[in-house]
Amino acid sequence: MAATTTSAKRDTGGHVKRLRLGGAAPLQGACPVPLGVEHLELNGCIGGDTPPWPPWLVRTLPALSALECLRVLIMHDCPVTALRERMPRSLVHVSLIGCDALTALGDSVFANCDSLESIHLPVTLMTIGARAFAGCSALKSIELPTSLQAIGEKAFANCAALTSIDLSMCTSLDGIEARAFAGCTALAAVALPGHLRRLVNRTFSMCTSLVAIALPPTLVCISTGTFYGCSSLAVLELPTSLQTIGENAFGNCAALTSIDLSMCTLLDAIEARAFHKCTALAAVALPDHLRRLGECTFSMCKSLVAIALPPMLVCIGEGTLYG
Repeated sequence: MAATTTSAKRDTGGHVKRLRLGGAAPLQGACPVPLGVEHLELNGCIGGDTPPWPPWLVRTLPALSALECLRVLIMHDCPVTALRERMPRSLVHVSLIGCDALTALGDSVFANCDSLESIHLPVTLMTIGARAFAGCSALKSIELPTSLQAIGEKAFANCAALTSIDLSMCTSLDGIEARAFAGCTALAAVALPGHLRRLVNRTFSMCTSLVAIALPPTLVCISTGTFYGCSSLAVLELPTSLQTIGENAFGNCAALTSIDLSMCTLLDAIEARAFHKCTALAAVALPDHLRRLGECTFSMCKSLVAIALPPMLVCIGEGTLYG
């Protein structure tokens, strides 16, 4: 069996600030990591006759949240399939690139790590859990692996420094959960996979820097509040596959100037307040077979001078064109 390897660098007071752990042999004590460490590298062996879960690693991972001074975490060849323990809020840089067994980041694992500037994810990652990076207000960019299959609720909510997200090559991702990128106020560029089918409640709400987004041709559902409060969103081409536009889907999109739904042949209703307070909206084209406009659908659209209502329309909700 491989022996445990340890290297450490200490400050002038003798305190360990930089630590590298590796190998598979057991270590004594509940946790081999000093609480004051700032840089931690975990190298786990997963080949040959090495056990798949080295005892030192089993004891170390649950204790990471207690390392309140930890700024850099590097994990390489660690035989973990999921990270579920909360990480310390002090983290600035994280690398998980060498963790080829890692497929999931659990709920809230990096939540409110408000000093986190960069994280490198393995190519094997399939799931990012709910609130995994919520409140990581210093995170400016993240490269998401093409293996990704699920992005949980509020996964990146309130990542106020995040400027771009590229999901274009995530071919197994067919939906993004509620509020996944809500409150990402610096988010200006989003690339979605070509086969995406649904955007759930408030996925991009309050992304106030988002100017344009290309929606995939397979998209069937834009749910409640998906783009609510995207005050800079001016360019939007809606796919003909669209079947649902939820309540407040584009509410308070003050820069949006035109909407063309004329070729959305499967869309028979637009829900309440879908375009409420789109104050620059001047041109709207509706599909001929549309049957229902919900309450306040176009209320307070002060630039809308004319609109052609389809011949199949049977219901105009209260306040649809109010204001």
